[in-house]
Amino acid sequence: MPSQKSTIPFYNRVQWLTLKLIWKSLRAKEVIPFLFQFIKEKFRLNRSNFGKEWNSKWQSNTNKLNPLDLIAFFIAYKEVTSQERALVLLMKILKQQSTEVFLEMVDVLRKYGIRVV
Repeated sequence: MPSQKSTIPFYNRVQWLTLKLIWKSLRAKEVIPFLFQFIKEKFRLNRSNFGKEWNSKWQSNTNKLNPLDLIAFFIAYKEVTSQERALVLLMKILKQQSTEVFLEMVDVLRKYGIRVV
């Protein structure tokens, strides 16, 4: 039987895999605090100088994750769980990306002050 092409765009598949990975990693009592913390951090980052500078030069690419979302995710996840769990999950998410995206995201995280590797 011939394989069928996925009708879901690549970016949406990446988002779904990322959400699925995050959902499976959180315990029941951590889900709601994580969601509120993530929204708060995302809002804070978008209003910060770092966020404004990044948004002005970042080109939306359907094959790449938004670095500000990734930073907000990391900070929120770290607040709800622990630094170690947040780093492990961040590495799992980044490993799903291409090498180019992985290296770019690591560079952006370092600029923000988050040591990944």
